[in-house]
Amino acid sequence: MFKILHEGESLGTTLFESGDPDTQSVSGAFNNLGGAIALSAWIVSNGGTEDGEAVYVVFTDAFSVTTADGVALDIKEGTLIAVPDEGEAYIEIVLRDEQDYQRYFPEHLSAVVSGA
Repeated sequence: MFKILHEGESLGTTLFESGDPDTQSVSGAFNNLGGAIALSAWIVSNGGTEDGEAVYVVFTDAFSVTTADGVALDIKEGTLIAVPDEGEAYIEIVLRDEQDYQRYFPEHLSAVVSGA
């Protein structure tokens, strides 16, 4: 499990269920207290963008992603997305370092190798 922080405060968690080793990106459902409706309001109040039924915010330096043990991932870019009408929230990030991707997301690498 990974924790998403904004200015050191926890926003929620994700398992990063999907990944693309070629781009060093991972994504997954985002779990937060209050669900997608509360998250969408938070995103809008923090400079996010509304795009149809979805709202999203692109990561700034105020955001961080850590392992359950508190180790910060070196993120190149990230986006937090909420679709309140659907009750869904997602997160996507791209890591800077290929070795970090291999360390933290070996299941995505093995899925590519096995053809899953």
